[in-house]
Amino acid sequence: LAEGSVITTSQPPSTVAASAVSSVGPAVVSAIPLDSKTLFLKMFSSRFGSYARTVGGATWRQLSQFHQLSDDELLTSISKESKAYRALSVDKSESFLVLQFNAEDRTADRAVWEKLSAALLSAGLPALKLFQVSEGSTYQVFIWFSKAVNILPLSKGLTNHLLQAGVTNVEVLRPGNHFILPLQEGY
Repeated sequence: LAEGSVITTSQPPSTVAASAVSSVGPAVVSAIPLDSKTLFLKMFSSRFGSYARTVGGATWRQLSQFHQLSDDELLTSISKESKAYRALSVDKSESFLVLQFNAEDRTADRAVWEKLSAALLSAGLPALKLFQVSEGSTYQVFIWFSKAVNILPLSKGLTNHLLQAGVTNVEVLRPGNHFILPLQEGY
């Protein structure tokens, strides 16, 4: 983790500082506020190579490699009125990590979340918030940083930590993976 980077353990608009994370990275410092729309949009710097799918549709369509998602497209993607899902590509340098797991049923989902929460807490990452892309689909957890950092070593370290904790069905996304922006009010 780059010196001066901050891990924030909640999604916008509120943030909480994490404690030292020896297995994932060095100690972190106080969190920064993440309540402005501008800052939210800056977090998603990788706007090329995205995918789109209409709500209710089954097929993902890759957008042109030259198409950069606009601020309006990103903001619309997280609104209740959205008519499309957006999948962004994870870049080598990001201001966040994304963890995700597939929904099964309420009991199994709760068990995965409890095990994941315990493993993240043991890594010094308390009070994370769980998002769901849409009803009955993928769950996501975002870990935010104050600035973009090389996420591959962090992804590998966190993946190893989760595996050692027995969390085998949660994926920590790496550069080149895609994730869907959750369609939840208040994201």
